[in-house]
Amino acid sequence: MIIDLSNHECLYEEDIPEEVHRVHVRNIAKSIPNIECCTKVMKEATRHWKKHPEEYIAIHCAYGFNRTGFVVCCYLVEKENMTAEEALEAFALARPPGVKHGHFSEELKRRFPGRPTPSPVQAIAASDNGHNENEE
Repeated sequence: MIIDLSNHECLYEEDIPEEVHRVHVRNIAKSIPNIECCTKVMKEATRHWKKHPEEYIAIHCAYGFNRTGFVVCCYLVEKENMTAEEALEAFALARPPGVKHGHFSEELKRRFPGRPTPSPVQAIAASDNGHNENEE
């Protein structure tokens, strides 16, 4: 699957094999993707991976750093339970030097101010559904 975040017509459409699904979610260069854009990308990725869990999804904009990084980081926070800082670090490791423009990173941190630490009860419930295997 290919998710195209560019704001122009696809320059390579005739080169995409028929079996590769392409989704175009237009975003203006140097502008931060809005919540609707990020939600659409997450829905498309989730839908694709439910049907094809072993396949890759390519996400790109013009250069693959800012819009792409922002959307990928939103996915990592929402779906992989990372903090904004962890997501930015992971993206930077995968696509050096990572998100380049500071206003993208700052918006990500503003949009996702941090995940709350679960209480001990929530942690137990999440780890074993609240069941103690020694209890009957």
